[in-house]
Amino acid sequence: MIVPWRKLNTRGKMLAIMCVINMWCAVVIAVDGKWISLLSTFFAMVCGVCTYSSRSQKNNLNERK
Repeated sequence: MIVPWRKLNTRGKMLAIMCVINMWCAVVIAVDGKWISLLSTFFAMVCGVCTYSSRSQKNNLNERK
């Protein structure tokens, strides 16, 4: 699961968007019966896990929004 949207900074939001796009692509490719969809699933997983990094989350000292 991805970190809640309100806790992400710009980098984290981009990673979350890329996670969703990669998963959508993986589903489209998998429906076509290609094993390469596992690669897209892997990249979606990496993007989703990276949202947990402190670099991807808002720092209360620097970002007030």
